[in-house]
Amino acid sequence: MHVIDANNQLAGIISFRDIRRILGQEESNYHTFARDIATTDVITVTPADNIQVALQLMSSKGISQLPVVKEKNSRDLIGDLREKDLLAAYDKAVLRREIEIT
Repeated sequence: MHVIDANNQLAGIISFRDIRRILGQEESNYHTFARDIATTDVITVTPADNIQVALQLMSSKGISQLPVVKEKNSRDLIGDLREKDLLAAYDKAVLRREIEIT
């Protein structure tokens, strides 16, 4: 889940890992704010990054989703890239290539 600031910029991301971390804390309650639990050092990709870069980041960081920002070092969020979408696109490309070969 993305955390967006007042300027409509990516301020952080909340993962299931972040949520699990606070669930066990006694002081966590309904007054916990997104900004308090969000990871602010967000790993992102841009439209110019290739699939290999995205998959390497996901694999090395143990994440399954990357925010897509307008350009490197930007916080202008334009979308998401999910591991399952990348794998589905790869499967379709392989299948298409096999059909073309036969």
